[in-house]
Amino acid sequence: MTVTYFGSLSNFDVVNNSTGPCNGFEIELDGLTSKEITYTFKYQSYGTPRLVDSLDANGKPVVKVRYESKYNPVTHTFLNSTPIAPIPTMTTAGHKCQIPRTPVVVNTMDWALSANQAK
Repeated sequence: MTVTYFGSLSNFDVVNNSTGPCNGFEIELDGLTSKEITYTFKYQSYGTPRLVDSLDANGKPVVKVRYESKYNPVTHTFLNSTPIAPIPTMTTAGHKCQIPRTPVVVNTMDWALSANQAK
């Protein structure tokens, strides 16, 4: 899926331009491990992201940064979601979408890295 975002790698807003509400967001950072991510932004609807280390097909490190909604197994529902953004999508400049905006159709993500991302 193509994603609409505004900002830079260290501080950006992600727009939900899918066909339905989303229950999280994931980005892959090539050439990094979770140990090289020294800070993650938790002050949005999904809280602290989960960092998942893996290797690509060439054996190089990849870390997935996953912002995920909690799930209620009793009611079979997600506790948080991001609604579909209106069209046209607003420009945010990378740091204008934080709680308590209602409804939140864009989520702010940012982190600090102790290494450069590989291309």
